[in-house]
Amino acid sequence: MDYLTLKALHQLLALVSVTGFIARWSWRLRRPDWRPTGLLRAAPHGLDTLLVISGLWLAARIDAFDQAWLHAKLAGLVVYIVLAWLAFRTTDRRGLSLALGLSALACIAWVATVAVTHQAGGILKGI
Repeated sequence: MDYLTLKALHQLLALVSVTGFIARWSWRLRRPDWRPTGLLRAAPHGLDTLLVISGLWLAARIDAFDQAWLHAKLAGLVVYIVLAWLAFRTTDRRGLSLALGLSALACIAWVATVAVTHQAGGILKGI
């Protein structure tokens, strides 16, 4: 697969993953007792696995494993995952779940700016 196709696939997977998070999180905010089953439970894990694989493939294609921006992106991804996980676990306190979910989205937006700029600070570098 050529670089531009792989990059477009990675970006599409990221967009679908974040959109799925927003959909599931907003549903849980409205209905705290809702629990995903079947495909809604399994699909995000499969999608995120493909996203990580495509990201590692991209990093290998451009030999970026020793780059500070990639390390920052991975650290931001871990923070996003923790915040998103906590947002799902605190639905009995909607205000906290809302704050955690919005923080997760802000974090993933920053990760996207790191990916686009190839700068460890992303959009925050100039601030």
